[in-house]
Amino acid sequence: MREETHVRWRQGFTLIELLVVIAIIAVLIGLLLPAIQKVREAASRAQCQNNLKQLALACHDYHDTYQALPNPQFPGGRSSSPLTIELAPFIEQGALAQGWSNSDPFGSSQRLGGTTLRVLVCPSDALPSPPQLALPAPYDSTWGPLVGLKSYKPNGGARKSALDGVVPADGTPVRLTDITDGTSSTLLLGEWSCFDPLFTTAMDQLFGGPAAPIDNLQFWGAWVQFSRNQGYGIAAVGINFRLSAPLPDDPESIVQERQYAYGSLHPGGANFAFADGSVRFLSNSLTLITLQNLSTRAGGEVITQDY
Repeated sequence: MREETHVRWRQGFTLIELLVVIAIIAVLIGLLLPAIQKVREAASRAQCQNNLKQLALACHDYHDTYQALPNPQFPGGRSSSPLTIELAPFIEQGALAQGWSNSDPFGSSQRLGGTTLRVLVCPSDALPSPPQLALPAPYDSTWGPLVGLKSYKPNGGARKSALDGVVPADGTPVRLTDITDGTSSTLLLGEWSCFDPLFTTAMDQLFGGPAAPIDNLQFWGAWVQFSRNQGYGIAAVGINFRLSAPLPDDPESIVQERQYAYGSLHPGGANFAFADGSVRFLSNSLTLITLQNLSTRAGGEVITQDY
């Protein structure tokens, strides 16, 4: 007589098997995330370099038209314009330039001040989306309710008072032939990051209380500030300089240095456009003296460090 064998199929996983599967998935995610982040950062860095390339080419187009690099004080009659307005026709933003009113720069044009331009923003920068800053009263009545933000600053020089860059703050028109240090070894534009955890603390200490919105570092990245001192990059400190604790009793000097400082949220350094139109990534390890030598247009310095 044939005996029938009954096979009992087990359904589902045991707790141990489920934990093993979860552990394997966690390991795979742990391996994949850094790779994904590297790919994302590489794409952001490439987009940032492309932005700087477009801005550098726009500066050269401006030079071909006006026989000088762009400066808010040159040519005559545009002394109130941000540098962005000067470059606008050369980055396909002619309407922005036409709508700007020099006679009433913060009146009829305040709606334009909130314009956001992709070419001015590094994807890795710690900016809101869209890259705008809302201004509270009473600032909104002067500047407008919103200001567009940027991630790049023109080279104003090696030190705050030297005015030896390619876009000096006093409005001196600079021609390519004035860059006797060589266009391939002179900065034109550099990255600037609004990320600094101690900045608000330093500003509140400096002003004796909340000074919004100027205590927000993003405010100093407004593109309408291109024509003012804080709109320039100055090589007074090294790349990616950050405020550190403890803050001095009078933090005014280091606050200004932070406002001028080049930097980014790219790992290890920042992107720069040179006066010849090339774009390069400069490391945090670049010495301050080398950065300052790269920031002068006619200093005659000998640059010994690779960059």
